[in-house]
Amino acid sequence: MVTSDNKHGAKEEAFPASSSRRRSLVLYLLPLILVPYLLLLIALFLVPSRWLAVRSGNTYLANLGYGATLHHADCQIVVYGDSTAMVGIDPAVLRERTGLSACNIAEFEGMTILNGTMIVDQYLAQNQRPKYLVFLYTPEDFQPESQRAMVGMFEGLTWRFGQPP
Repeated sequence: MVTSDNKHGAKEEAFPASSSRRRSLVLYLLPLILVPYLLLLIALFLVPSRWLAVRSGNTYLANLGYGATLHHADCQIVVYGDSTAMVGIDPAVLRERTGLSACNIAEFEGMTILNGTMIVDQYLAQNQRPKYLVFLYTPEDFQPESQRAMVGMFEGLTWRFGQPP
């Protein structure tokens, strides 16, 4: 038995918890402690999966790393950059106006800030060299440190987790 003083100065007696009481407390606390770790573990496998990308309805996730997935593409014009290039340059229009085959492998700014030129480097390693490599970026991309706080990195991290080390 343990005695202690309460706020009024009176002595109170506290009995040690029984083993069944301790066990019930542990069983109560165990899920509260384990669930966050379990969710983190599931996220490490689920986030980089193609399953999540397809079912999320997020076009950024569904098209992540498109340029890195192309093999033996014969693109005479390759467009790379941030989302301004992604939505601003249509490869069909380039083909129509130049007569050259074109591919747009641009990603959004968060991918560029986080992964640098990994996508275009992988594209160039897996495909024939293009005649023209067009880069289109917004001015903000040239100072990535200031953009890190304003640009979402979720998609860039998701793609990176799915890549080999």
